[in-house]
Amino acid sequence: MFVRALLRACPRVLASTRTTIHPRLNKYESQLMRSTYVPLRHFSGCGSSSCGCEQNREQQKQMEKTIANLQMQLQQFYRLGRYNEALKVAEECKEQIVNTFGDNHPVYASILNNTALIHKTLGDYQQALSLYHEALEVYRQVVGEDHLSTATAYHNLALVHRSMGAFDLAQPLFEKALETRRNRRGPEHPDVALTLSALAGCYREQQEFDTAESLLQSAQKIMTERYGEESEQTATVLANLGLTMKSNQKWDQALFCYKTSLAIRSKLLGPKHPDTLAAKHNLAELFYATDREQEAAELLQENLQVLDEKTRSLQPEQ
Repeated sequence: MFVRALLRACPRVLASTRTTIHPRLNKYESQLMRSTYVPLRHFSGCGSSSCGCEQNREQQKQMEKTIANLQMQLQQFYRLGRYNEALKVAEECKEQIVNTFGDNHPVYASILNNTALIHKTLGDYQQALSLYHEALEVYRQVVGEDHLSTATAYHNLALVHRSMGAFDLAQPLFEKALETRRNRRGPEHPDVALTLSALAGCYREQQEFDTAESLLQSAQKIMTERYGEESEQTATVLANLGLTMKSNQKWDQALFCYKTSLAIRSKLLGPKHPDTLAAKHNLAELFYATDREQEAAELLQENLQVLDEKTRSLQPEQ
C-alpha cells in the first residue's frame, strides 16, 4: 500500500514542477518539435512576378523578418511552458503570414502545425486535430504528398490520435509518414527511428507486442549507430522498449532496458534531471510489478526527495 501511494504521488509532483525544472516536454516530444518547426528560409519569397520592384522586395524582406522573429518568440514561449503567450504570438504570426504569403503556402501550413502542437500540449486535442488536418491539406496541395513536411504533418496528426486512444486511426498515418521518411531520408535516419518508435506505441497499446518490439529494436539500432550507445536518443528508445517488454511480462528484458536507460540518463543528465527521475520511476514500477517492493520504495523515495527540494526552491522567500 505504501509503495502504491508513492507510485501515485511521484508523477503528480513531477508534473507540477516540470515546466520550471525542465521547460521542454519529454525527450521524444522535444525532438518532434524540432521537426515540426519548418524554417522560414525554406519557403521565402512569394513566388509572384508582381513583387519585382526593389521597394516591394524590401517590404517582402521586412515582412519575412517579422514573421521569423515571431516564430522564434513562439518557440521560446513554448520551451518555457508559457503556452497561452505562445498561442497569442502564433495568432499574430498567422495573420502576418496570410498577409504576406496567403493561406495556400507552406509557411502558412507551418504556423498551423506549430499552433496545433501548442493545443496538443494543453490537452485541447480537438483543436489540435483540426489544425493538423488543415496543415496537412495545405502541404499536400503545395509541396506534394511525398514531401518531408507532409510526412511531419502525418506524423503529428497521428500523435494526437494516439494520445486520444484512437490507435486504429493513428497507425496508418504513422505508416504513411514512415514510408516518406524512409524514401526521402533513407532507412537509417533518426526521423525514421522517431516514427518507428511512435508506431510501436500503437502496436503495444493494441497488445501486438512482438511487432512493437521489432519496431523499437530497429529504432534502437538507428539511434545507436547515429548517436552512440550512451546517448539520450538511445536511452529514450530503451525506455520505450522496456515498457513494451514490461507490458508483455518479459521481466528480465524490461529490467535490462530500464536499468540501461537510467544509467545513460544519470551519466549524461545528472541524477536530478526530470528525464533521469522518469527513468527511475519506470524502474520502480517494474520492481513493484515483480514484487520487489523494497527496491521500488527506495527509488521512489529518492525521487520524492529530489522533487521536494525542487519544489521548495521554487517557492518565494518569506
